[in-house]
This record gives sequence, C-alpha cells and structure tokens, in this order.
Amino acid sequence: MPHFRSRARPGAPAIWRTQLCGVPERGCTTVESLSDHVPDHVSDHVPDHVSDHVADIGNRPIHLGLGATAEVEPEFTGAMSWYAGYVDRHAADGAEGRLVTMHVFTESWDVWEMHPMGSEVVLCVDGRLTVHQENVDGTTAVATLEAGQYVINEPGTWHTADVEITATALFITAGVGTEHRPR
Repeated sequence: MPHFRSRARPGAPAIWRTQLCGVPERGCTTVESLSDHVPDHVSDHVPDHVSDHVADIGNRPIHLGLGATAEVEPEFTGAMSWYAGYVDRHAADGAEGRLVTMHVFTESWDVWEMHPMGSEVVLCVDGRLTVHQENVDGTTAVATLEAGQYVINEPGTWHTADVEITATALFITAGVGTEHRPR
C-alpha cells in the first residue's frame, strides 16, 4: 500500500509537490497532485474548491471527536471562557475528544498544567521549547524540543515550558478536567 511523503521542490509549494511511495525497492515517484492517485470512489467526496475549507490552526483550533470526526472550532481567544465553551460543545465526547491547537511563544510559561483524563502531544514546529514534567510517580523529566520533535505528557503529568527566544508548538490535548497551578 502506498504512503505519501511531503518533499519540497524548488519553485513549487510543498503542499502540491508530493512523493507517492510504494514498495521500497521501487522508490518514489514525484506527482503534482495527490488527486491523480486517489480512487474515483474517494475523489467524488473531495471538494472542488479546497481553499473554501482552509482554516488557520493558530486562530481556529480543531476538535477531534468520536467517530473519527474533525470540527473547526470558533476563533480562539485564549480566555478561560473559550475553553469552557469548548468543553460545553464537546462534552459528549468525554475523555476521547482531543483539542488540536498551535501557539507561538515568546516567553516561558507562568503556569503548570495537567490533563488527568488523557495524554497530550507537544510537537515543536519552530524554534526551541524546553518542557518540564512532574510525573504521577514523583519523578521529573526535562525535554528540549526543536522543530519536528515531540514529547508526550502522560495523564496526570504536571508540565510547563521554557522558551529561549521564540517557539511554535502544536498541541493535541485530552482537555477534560485540565488543571492549572502557578509556576
């Protein structure tokens, strides 16, 4: 079964230049659009104007819900009332729901947070981010992440982060019951 791997090419946006990779012995073939390799029964469901469905993850987080659904969330404000609204909108998904957000940090966090109901993935996409963890068993860990690296905060792990200059991180969070405490 083929898999897809992004590969930027000079003069072409990375989103449209992709390699279709099959059996390792056969290598990869560069294609201009994945739609050339999508079966007809699938491509019938791809919208003609993909740009109509584009949202900025920095402003419009995503909720991953039950039944493998994905929903664009209202514009992110950063206020606790936004998070309360998120919990209200997706309460039926319980601990299985995931909030996907991306944030740019120019300074270290001033709080610790903990997600009791599920793991959180922290993926650094730009810059450098140092994540500090206090695990349920009392052990501590420190992970310094650079672009493309991630760490997982297990359920019940208190965590915070330091930023040297600037860092951008993508979070996939089981947010039900999230708690905060001062740093």
